[in-house]
Amino acid sequence: MDEIETLGKMNSNQRWHRVSALGLCLGALAAPALAQTPPNLLTNAGFEDNPLPALVCGNNYPKPITPWVMLSGSQTNVIAVDGGANCNYGNSGPALDAQNTPQGTWQHYLDLLETGTVYQTFTVPSCPGGGAAPRTASFSGYFSSRDGSSSGSGRIAIVSGAGAGGAELAAASTTPGGLSYQSWTPVSGDVPLTPGSTFSYVVSMTNPTNFDHASVTLSACPVVSTPTAVPANDPWALLLAAAGVGWLARRRLARQQRG
Repeated sequence: MDEIETLGKMNSNQRWHRVSALGLCLGALAAPALAQTPPNLLTNAGFEDNPLPALVCGNNYPKPITPWVMLSGSQTNVIAVDGGANCNYGNSGPALDAQNTPQGTWQHYLDLLETGTVYQTFTVPSCPGGGAAPRTASFSGYFSSRDGSSSGSGRIAIVSGAGAGGAELAAASTTPGGLSYQSWTPVSGDVPLTPGSTFSYVVSMTNPTNFDHASVTLSACPVVSTPTAVPANDPWALLLAAAGVGWLARRRLARQQRG
């Protein structure tokens, strides 16, 4: 009641500035609740979605990597490691994957038995309200060498359409001879993509190379808001509107914490 009594004693300009300040404070409280991590448009991005039978330590080939498609490379080899807890992969490749999985947990990454290419197709979703304005896509992935070698190299390209043969829109690659068989090297880039269109994430790598943790995320959609007219001499409506924003934000945050 103190805040309402204070508003009642103010003139219209004072009430407006007071309620505006309350709205800004409540908006700041709501921001953490509304922030979200952009979803990865790729699935089986870390090669963890493998069917039974369970993988064994080290090499597992041939193994499907659906929905990835292999164009060349002889066979797909899904490497299983656990950080050296129970699986000693030696100098064949990193003892941990590129996703910061804890030691002692089974984790996986991709190897091809020969120099080759794999790809995955994705579609850029439209923002609420439609519109064909391009959205910025951030793409990334991790490469390592294997078999005690540093001669491996890898490349990621974003191309138009399904498959690896479309027009190349952006690419990022490792430095030749710069990979380690004990750790991972990230590559990344950004590219504007048209909503509603189909593109492909294409990975090319030489024979002594591993790959992991593919990602494509999009910039946030612009916030579309419709202003609500509030009478200048109705401070109670302004106060209730500001309080409503805070209540909705806190309710959503509570749900996220419980989940």
